[in-house]
Amino acid sequence: MKEIKDRLIDWIRQRQTVVEKVICSSIEAYVNEKAGKKNFLFDQYRCQQESFRLAGELDLCYDRPTIGLTYASWYLGRRINTSLDLII
Repeated sequence: MKEIKDRLIDWIRQRQTVVEKVICSSIEAYVNEKAGKKNFLFDQYRCQQESFRLAGELDLCYDRPTIGLTYASWYLGRRINTSLDLII
């Protein structure tokens, strides 16, 4: 079992750069598409500020249009990392 786990971890690590590039390019595409929209910067700022509250075990407003951007830009990579043990 340990051998399978180690092989899976190695396989994922070999693709780390690809995953990071996909996350970054999707963030960039989203920002380029939405940056000129009304309230985009306000919503993004508020969403980021609320996200910091998660560290204090508080909640944030998940219905902001920029929640996907905020989630992808700072939390998605971390969730992938912390979920590996569960997947394995």
